[in-house]
Amino acid sequence: MKTPGIGIRGIGTFLPEEIRRNDHWPAEVVAAFSRRSGDDLGTPFEGSTTTTGSQDSGLARIVAEEMGRWKDDPFHGIVERRVAPAGMRSSDMELEAAQAALSNAGIEAGDVDLLLLQSVVPDRALSTNPAMLHRRLGLPTRCAGVETDRTCGGFMFQLQMAAAYLHASGARYALLVQSSLLSRILDYSNPVSTTFGDAATAVVLGRVGSEEGILSIRSYMDGHYDGMAVLAPPDDGPWYSGCGPLSLCTKDRDRLREVPLVSAATARDSIAAGLDEANLRRQDVSFMACHQPTSSFNAICRRASGLGDVPTIDTFRTLGAMGSCVVPINLDLGRRQGLVRAGQNVVLF
Repeated sequence: MKTPGIGIRGIGTFLPEEIRRNDHWPAEVVAAFSRRSGDDLGTPFEGSTTTTGSQDSGLARIVAEEMGRWKDDPFHGIVERRVAPAGMRSSDMELEAAQAALSNAGIEAGDVDLLLLQSVVPDRALSTNPAMLHRRLGLPTRCAGVETDRTCGGFMFQLQMAAAYLHASGARYALLVQSSLLSRILDYSNPVSTTFGDAATAVVLGRVGSEEGILSIRSYMDGHYDGMAVLAPPDDGPWYSGCGPLSLCTKDRDRLREVPLVSAATARDSIAAGLDEANLRRQDVSFMACHQPTSSFNAICRRASGLGDVPTIDTFRTLGAMGSCVVPINLDLGRRQGLVRAGQNVVLF
């Protein structure tokens, strides 16, 4: 999908002040991590294939090299992460990020025509955060508010939905908001608990120059990987069954091992297709903002797509995995550090 003339007008981020370092986990728990982390975080095994049965030796080598860098580290490369203070809810973080994005874009709440919100841990299970944020921001009644999902890919899917909405409706601005407050529901005896940080982000999408904006969006989904990361009770019943506390877990550890290779292949194929649709070459790209659920993911996807030498920012070491907040945060940091400037071509994955 191409929507030139529609692009990002402002970005806002919220990171809690508290920094939780690795010494938060007792030594005996970390020792257990060393024995279990391969199963919990996904370790590619020799001969791994995707659900289609395909295997690419070049991609497999990239995955093995990058994941191998962290095999002896029980924390898999992360050193610290941000944690929201007690009493803070996802809606509080979302409000901070949204207000920052509106200010950065130079617009008022009354200018917004569409609100898309993804809360990984919403305040409520029903009547979730969009209406709450709509009220707290003072958005106009004409502004539709919609809850979105797509887990870690939530921001990218919001970008596609909002761009299509603005293009088709003639609306002026869309506000896209993402939050991740997984510290509230993590099992801290599980090695996965070390990888996540709390954050919220927001992006204002609106009209830009006719030759600027979104030059291509490619969206993919593979339902075979349902259950890789779920919030569920211990017996895998529905969340409302009352059979135990909800926790973040994986329901298919064997298939989890395939995910790094599948991600590499998806990065290679989708970015190539996007560049082709935009009539660009890899050497035309000046910056790449990539999702970072692990220390190796950014490097794997950049190398697989042929963009390994393109400037990027690696935030996993100091901020951890932040769900769909990762790409907006890295894009914002790139802007602040002068790596993203007007007229440049940027790839988001």
